[in-house]
Amino acid sequence: MCMIHFRTEQTADLMAFTSLPTELNMPKNITLDKFLEEVEGLNFGATDCAMPMLWALKEQRLYDAFIVYTDNETWSGRVKPTTALRFYRQRT
Repeated sequence: MCMIHFRTEQTADLMAFTSLPTELNMPKNITLDKFLEEVEGLNFGATDCAMPMLWALKEQRLYDAFIVYTDNETWSGRVKPTTALRFYRQRT
């Protein structure tokens, strides 16, 4: 599902939940096999759903929306996702 959004949205960024926010610089036309090959070696960490908004604030990135796909195992770090989104909306 994330590949469909990534391919169809004109200005979408792809991130991974590793111990730190990891931007995946992949071409829009990447095949599923190549995508899986690229991410296979990543050390996936806790799924902190606030991380995308906090990262975007820190990096001063402007987004209309955040779409987060998880394996259903989520963890809330220091900031809850709803709070992070509110901070992001207030500051951008």
